[in-house]
Amino acid sequence: MTPEQLVCNHRNIIYALCLAYTKNLHDAEDAAQEVFLKAVRNLTHLRNPRKTKSWLLQIARNTCLDYLRWRNKTPANTTDNTEFFLGSSNEPDPRIPLLQEAISELPVRYREVICLYYMDGRNCREVGCMLGITETTVRQRLFRARLMLHELIGKTSHE
Repeated sequence: MTPEQLVCNHRNIIYALCLAYTKNLHDAEDAAQEVFLKAVRNLTHLRNPRKTKSWLLQIARNTCLDYLRWRNKTPANTTDNTEFFLGSSNEPDPRIPLLQEAISELPVRYREVICLYYMDGRNCREVGCMLGITETTVRQRLFRARLMLHELIGKTSHE
């Protein structure tokens, strides 16, 4: 597999996972780029090409966790960049900022499945394979995430 094929075949899923961890478009782009740099440098170490996706996802998780540790040690950024691309309409839905904020408050395991399922368009089986969990666990996490989002958005809209 060439580096170009690696990026073309997996860029959406890696970006979605990075976005789930970083909660920021720009940071997710940087993290995804770092993931692919690490992967290309270590492509010769990949023993089973059939496991490329899970190998990349593990690199992405580790890269994002390193990034989050680093970010927690640096001074806080004063700008709020928690943007998600949630539609192609020319007029933004006024509820999107509420949803963005609510998604950013979810625990990582719920943000992962929400981003992979809704933003990357994967089905539950695919999400499970990518994260190394069962399809049933994906469905449970999606259900719980939607409940949490409903509760978080309800609290925000009543304030």
